[in-house]
Amino acid sequence: LKKLMELQLSMNKLKTIEKNMFSVLINLKNLNLEENLIQIIEAECFRYNEKLEILTLKNNKIKFIGKNAFSGTLIQIGNNLANQNLQYLDECAFCGIQITEQTLDLSNNILSDLKNKTFKGLSNLIAIKLNNN
Repeated sequence: LKKLMELQLSMNKLKTIEKNMFSVLINLKNLNLEENLIQIIEAECFRYNEKLEILTLKNNKIKFIGKNAFSGTLIQIGNNLANQNLQYLDECAFCGIQITEQTLDLSNNILSDLKNKTFKGLSNLIAIKLNNN
């Protein structure tokens, strides 16, 4: 599986993305987790997926994103986190990510508290959408 570059896991019943869940997939570039029941993205879960560029998380029920969850990746996250049930972002949820877009959409969630370092390291961003939280 070390050569695997694309993994489609959409429309399953995944509930948690665990730390190191995809660690053996070191060449993974495209991961589709759309339309699952994902509620938790644990800390450092994509730590070994440095080549990951496309991560699709739309139509889940994400409530929590842990520290350094996307660390080391080059992902396009854009509007993947809008319209979830997002309640809590670890203060370093986006630390270590190399985001390529200029807009991060966190709208239509239930975020009520953001920490000082929540968006640390997202230097390419020019807009963050937080409406309807």
